[in-house]
Amino acid sequence: MAVTDADHYTGQITTRVDGIGHVLADSKLEIPDYQRSFSWSDDEVRELWDDVLKAIRDNVPDYFLGSMVTTAGAERDQVIDGQQRLATVSILFSAMRDILKSRSDERAEDIERDYLGRKNIRTREWQPKLKLNSDDNAIFQLIIEGRFSEAKRQATRDSHKALVKAYEILHEKMEQAIADLPATSWQAPLVELHEYLLSSANIIRVSVPSESRAFVIFETLNDRGLNLSTADLLKGHLFGTAGGRVEECKYSWAQAMAPFSGDDRSSTDQFLRHYWSSREGVSRVKALFSQMRDSVSTSEEAVALASELGKAAPLWASMFERDAAFWENYPDSAKESLEVLGALKVEQCRPLLLAVMQKFPKQEIEKVLELLISWSIRWFVVGGSGAGVTERLYAEAAKAVSLGR
Repeated sequence: MAVTDADHYTGQITTRVDGIGHVLADSKLEIPDYQRSFSWSDDEVRELWDDVLKAIRDNVPDYFLGSMVTTAGAERDQVIDGQQRLATVSILFSAMRDILKSRSDERAEDIERDYLGRKNIRTREWQPKLKLNSDDNAIFQLIIEGRFSEAKRQATRDSHKALVKAYEILHEKMEQAIADLPATSWQAPLVELHEYLLSSANIIRVSVPSESRAFVIFETLNDRGLNLSTADLLKGHLFGTAGGRVEECKYSWAQAMAPFSGDDRSSTDQFLRHYWSSREGVSRVKALFSQMRDSVSTSEEAVALASELGKAAPLWASMFERDAAFWENYPDSAKESLEVLGALKVEQCRPLLLAVMQKFPKQEIEKVLELLISWSIRWFVVGGSGAGVTERLYAEAAKAVSLGR
């Protein structure tokens, strides 16, 4: 492994700068199930390709790809931050392998063995360098095993389709790079790309001895400008604060995220804002994480908030689906009211409805649904008093319900 002067050891936290190719070659890595699924857009994949190719053309000796935070696991290091980039580069190596293999170049075997995985010599089971979370891993493994057609056929989730699209983009880019080259030199751009990813396309790897400390590092890094959702940041803070109770926190967090697809960041953030408004009064998007973070300073508070979120999320998701289990014993009139409320697209009332669903008996919830429709229609008819005022009034009412007033 290439070691740089930037390596240092501080307490039990080690940091080193290394080529991302070396990281994949020398490690066994795994994305925990509580991490969000693959979510890079087509533009982000293309941007990675364009930036690396520009660095190669400009002879940039060291190109910085970002940071990666890991903690030791029983069999594999657990990736707390940096999974999107690792998955994308692994897919790049998969596409490179497939192009070399299609042209009967023996270097395909080298790429697969060094960066993707190999079969166990005794059991013949595939042993990958990188595993994704349980939602994405099956599709990802098909891609890195060289079974792209199967992966494309089986892709169902948005994250699956994003993995497939990333492969298609990178495969096409590499085909274009070698398209007009003669038989004696077409391999050169791929070899050059491989060498650059191995030693010059660098990441800062931060290795932390425990998950709780890893999430403190994660939150600190992302306070410095990386584009993460409120859910990402809150998860990091809760897990980092939970200390020895982090497993309880992880369990509740998984329950909270279960109603959402792994890459649905906007809905998870919307849920968190509605939940927090129902508890604390109206909350603005920009201040949401800081407000939630400041309310949690002990392991008990971290576990309690995660538990509350785990209970509230299925209720919030039920607002948008009349066939959800929550409404199973409600009359059709209540379900129709729910649909009308959705059609009106009045988001300001969601915190109040969430609080009511948590605190009120069935008959009272039915009445509140009717009242919300009546209020919303009246608001439309009279021209409204401003969305901000309406949101504040609903949030104050939701807070009062949550407090049992």
